[in-house]
Amino acid sequence: MAAEKKDKTPNEREMELYELHIFYLEKEESVQEFLNKLPSTMVIKEEIDTKLVCLEN
Repeated sequence: MAAEKKDKTPNEREMELYELHIFYLEKEESVQEFLNKLPSTMVIKEEIDTKLVCLEN
């Protein structure tokens, strides 16, 4: 089931990052550890997706 990728608005991206932030906090990671893992904004999505996959395994 392939969904079309569309550019997210800054608001959507912010909400997505907020939700991922909560996810990381639930994994007992500190805010600073979470922020340290965030690369430049250009590659946040792929980087976080990779980390989520790793955490789920």
